[in-house]
Amino acid sequence: DMREPPDSRETELGVSFFNAWALSTGRFGSTNNGDWLVSVRRSNLDLVSRAVNPDRGSPRFFDTLTHLGWQWHEHSYISANYLYSYDDLDLAQEDDSEEAKARYRNRIAWLKMDTQWSPKVSSSTVVSATDIANRRSGQSDLPGVLVGAVDDSRDFSSYALTQDWDFELNNVWTLKAGLDIKFLNADYDYESALQIFSPFDQILDNESSLQRDIVLSPTGEQFATYVEARWQATDKLILDLGLRWDRQTYSVSINNEQRSPRFNALYRLGDDTELRVGIGRFYQAQEINELQVSDGSTSFFAPQFADHGVASIVHHLTPKLSLRAEYYRKDYDRPMPRFENVFNSLVIIPELQIDRARVEAKNAFVKGVELTIAGSDDNLSWWASYVWSSTEDKVNGRDEKRSWDQTHSTSAGVSGQWRNWDISAAGSWHSGWPKTELLIETIDLPNGASEIIATTTPRNSSNYEDFYSLDIRASRTFQLANSELEAFLEVSNASDRQNQCCTRYTVKTSGNGGSEIRANKEYWLPLLPSLGVVWRF
Repeated sequence: DMREPPDSRETELGVSFFNAWALSTGRFGSTNNGDWLVSVRRSNLDLVSRAVNPDRGSPRFFDTLTHLGWQWHEHSYISANYLYSYDDLDLAQEDDSEEAKARYRNRIAWLKMDTQWSPKVSSSTVVSATDIANRRSGQSDLPGVLVGAVDDSRDFSSYALTQDWDFELNNVWTLKAGLDIKFLNADYDYESALQIFSPFDQILDNESSLQRDIVLSPTGEQFATYVEARWQATDKLILDLGLRWDRQTYSVSINNEQRSPRFNALYRLGDDTELRVGIGRFYQAQEINELQVSDGSTSFFAPQFADHGVASIVHHLTPKLSLRAEYYRKDYDRPMPRFENVFNSLVIIPELQIDRARVEAKNAFVKGVELTIAGSDDNLSWWASYVWSSTEDKVNGRDEKRSWDQTHSTSAGVSGQWRNWDISAAGSWHSGWPKTELLIETIDLPNGASEIIATTTPRNSSNYEDFYSLDIRASRTFQLANSELEAFLEVSNASDRQNQCCTRYTVKTSGNGGSEIRANKEYWLPLLPSLGVVWRF
C-alpha cells in the first residue's frame, strides 16, 4: 500500500550505515486530483564491507518505486506503479574457500483502479506484469569435506488480473467476492556438481559423487475466486463465512483444484471484552518459480493444506491497558517435502553441502498459547508477551521438531518521547532452536589401520542454547527553517549476546600427521550499531 499523499510536497533524504535513500511525494493538478511518489534506495553494505572486512565480499542492492495516481472523478481513482530492484552479491567465507556470486533482478508494473459504484458497492481492480531474473555462480572447495560447483540461471514472468468487490446489502449483511487470474512462465537452466569425501558421504543419504543438468520451461495459469458473507446477527454477535476455490494448470498433481471453507465469529461479552473464534482450511500450492531444481526436483509437489483453528479473548482493563489470550492450532496433511541444512543453514550454496536433508512428513502440526499485555500513558507505550508453542513433523512414525520450534518465548518493548527525543527498546528471549549433531567414531581395523565412521543424531533431537537479543533505538529531531533534521542511533543485539546458530565441520591436520574433524560454532549477528540522519523538507 502507498502512503497517503500529503496536501503539499514532502521530500526526505536519508543516509545510514546500511543504506542511503531519497523519497519525494506530493499532489498535482489544478484541484490536486493527482498525486505522485518516487523512492530510491541504495545499500551502503559494500562500502562498509570494504572498510571492515573486504575479504567477505561486496553485497549491494538497489531499488526504486514510482507511483502516479489520479482521482478520475469523485468515485474513481486510478494509479500506475513500477517497482525495480537489483541485488548484486559477491560473497566469500573467510575460512576455507566457499564463495558465490549472485545477481537478482525484479521488475513489477501494475495499474490499479478503485471505484465506488454506489454508496453500497465498490471494487478494486489490479492489472500487473512481473519479470524476475536470477543468476548464480558457485564454488565450495572445503578441503577434506567436499568440492562443490553450481551454475544457476532462472527467469520468471507473469501477467495477472485481480479484482475484489464489496457489497453492503443492508445494515446486517455484507458480501465480498473476488477473482485472481495469472498467466505464468518459467525457465530453469540449472547445473550442479558435487563430490563428498569420506566419512561425510556416509550420512543423510549423501552421494559421494553427484551431477545434475536440469533444463525445464513450465508454463501455465493460476485461477482463484472467493466469496465471503458477513452477518451482524445481533449487537454482540458477528458471523463470517467464506469459500475459496483455486486451480493451477502447470502442475500435474491429481489435486490441482482446491476448495477452502472458512468461518469466523466475533462475540462481545461486554463493553470491554471480545471473544473471537476462527476455523478454516488453507491450501498452499507451489508457485511456478518455486520448483526445487537445486535439489533434483523436476515436477511440482501436490498442494499442501492445513486446518487452522484460532480462539482469542481481549479484555480492556482500562482505556489504556489491555490483556489478550490466544490459542491456535494448525494441522497439516501431507505437507510438501522440503530441504534443510541440518548443521548450518547460513551457507552460500545450501544445496551443495554435506548436511542437506530431505524432510518428507506424513503430517505435521503447530499449536500454541500466547498471552499479551499492552498499555500506554501520555508519551509512553509498552507491551509484553509470553508464548508456549510446539511445531512437529510426523516422519516415519516419529515426531520430529521443526527447525524453528521454540517451546517458550517472551518478548517486551517500550517506546516513549522525552522532549525532542524518541527512545524505544525491544527485547526477546526464547528457548533454543532444535539442532542435529554429527557423531564421529574411530574404529581400529585388524590390520592396524583405523577407519572413521560418521553418523548423525536423530534430526532436531537436541537444542541450541537459549536465544536472547535486545534492540535499542534513539532519535532526536531538530527543527530548521522550513525543514527538520532527524538523527538516530540503532543498536541491534545491544548486549552483544553470542547466540549460536549453527555448526560448521572442517577437516584439519592433527599433530601426528593424521586428520581430525573439528566442529566450529557459528553465531547470529553480534552487537551491530547504525548511525543515520534524515532530512525532511
